[in-house]
Amino acid sequence: MSILVNISGKFFKRDQAMISVFDRGFLYGDSVFEVIRTFNGKPFAMKSHLKRLSRSRELTGMEVPWDDHFLSSQIEDSISRAQNPESYIRLILTRGQGEFGLHPRLAADPLYLVLIRPWQEFPDSYYNQGVNISISPVRRNLVTALNPQIKSGNYLNNILAIQPSEKSRIIESVMLDYSGYLTEGSTSNIFLIKEGEVVTPPLEIGLLQGITRNVVFELCSYLNIPIREERLVSRDLLEADAAFITSTLKGIMPVKCCDDQIVGTGEPGPIIQNLLKYYHRLTWDQERFVEIN
Repeated sequence: MSILVNISGKFFKRDQAMISVFDRGFLYGDSVFEVIRTFNGKPFAMKSHLKRLSRSRELTGMEVPWDDHFLSSQIEDSISRAQNPESYIRLILTRGQGEFGLHPRLAADPLYLVLIRPWQEFPDSYYNQGVNISISPVRRNLVTALNPQIKSGNYLNNILAIQPSEKSRIIESVMLDYSGYLTEGSTSNIFLIKEGEVVTPPLEIGLLQGITRNVVFELCSYLNIPIREERLVSRDLLEADAAFITSTLKGIMPVKCCDDQIVGTGEPGPIIQNLLKYYHRLTWDQERFVEIN
């Protein structure tokens, strides 16, 4: 097992990989990225991830010479060379380096990086018993300031939100928007169970459209589980029958407590258990997976 870095087609071990200190991704966070993981050695939902990457790039006005087919082939080649049983994959596009200054016209020579490291599973207890989360005092970026639909290298808002949890056993911090509505976690989307329905915040209040979030909508449709978007406040989470968070790395992860208060019974209920079961089938048997548009 190994960590491998592909920098624009050149492969390096971890201690040999370098980019210029003048790269705009380093200087200004002027980059976009996606995180993908493998199941049975295959990247899951890669087309959906690449489509979202293209949207992030378009929203920032970043022009690159590589299409999705090329980037997909670079990911596949990098996975093959790393030879890990399962892999964590981070694909990064930067606007490149150039003259000092913020304006994008100063950038030249865009760069792509594919980082591969061995995948490390979360403890089974996270899925069997649930995890602890908190509501962060840090508010989510305004859509009109830095649109959360852009998955960019500027992750300071998320870092500030999750930072206090490092001193506790909090797995995720959920952010509110400027009006006090729930948006998303620092690295996940949030879902509640209310009277047999799955409820999640709407995209327009300012959150990233998670790939696993989309999968949950598809699974609920397949399993005839009612699901809808609704503006939610902290009280809705604390008074929910159950809750779970989702992300590419976490999958579907039940919530046990929020700010030391048990959510529902504190255990994954039948709806979450059913979603977990079918998500496991979906990810480990990817021939059945239909890419989400």
